[in-house]
Amino acid sequence: MKRHLAQHFSRNLPALRSKLIEQMAANPGPSGRFASFSKEVSSFFGFGTCEFAPSGRDALMRAVGLAQEQGALSHGLEVEESFVAVPRGHALLEGLSFAKPFFYENPKDLQSVLEHEPRIVAMVVEPFQVARGLLTPVPQALELYPTLPAMKGISVVVDETISGLGRCGRKLASENTKFDADFLVLGDVLGAGLLSSGAVLSNRLESHQPLTFPGAELNAFLAKEVIDLIVRENLIAEAEERGQVFEKIILRNYKK
Repeated sequence: MKRHLAQHFSRNLPALRSKLIEQMAANPGPSGRFASFSKEVSSFFGFGTCEFAPSGRDALMRAVGLAQEQGALSHGLEVEESFVAVPRGHALLEGLSFAKPFFYENPKDLQSVLEHEPRIVAMVVEPFQVARGLLTPVPQALELYPTLPAMKGISVVVDETISGLGRCGRKLASENTKFDADFLVLGDVLGAGLLSSGAVLSNRLESHQPLTFPGAELNAFLAKEVIDLIVRENLIAEAEERGQVFEKIILRNYKK
């Protein structure tokens, strides 16, 4: 998916540049253009707001920070007193102390962790975990998390920097489960291989965030173009078909 996007936009840079110039001329206010681009991206995924970041890592840090702030508020705690539950082996968060992480392996383990430490106010979920050898929670496991009694009041960050934007045959790997993200994180695929990018989508923020870093408007514009191309060329369905073929090959060879 990412390679296809990079090849497409690399071949069509002049047309992409012209389109951006046209939109800048039609709407000379950068804040207005940025809000328009952000709205298209958030609407595609069914969220209310979208905040862009320079990279998937920055987006994840931002999402965890927002989740911890809101979770601490709902628990009546100061942010400094609160903790975040993180999947063990998470490539970006393990070893970082900024969020005071508690690590868990699976839903049963998470329930035990939440019961042990009531100051956990937020958690991170990863549909796929490459750092530990491509660990893939089954859909039933994802659906189990929201049913945990200790989950009440916990702000949830779903990290789809690896799995999101059609690479699993759906818009999101967590799609069609009962798992609702308070904050959804997307990564570099939004930059189509041309630039580093990331985004935080949410229904818990009041409005699209303003321009927050140099190049934010370009990131938002390119993300909108990426989504337009994915829809126009039906790339999500193509990823699903290729995935089924690949699965059959793997299973056939595994049985041998």
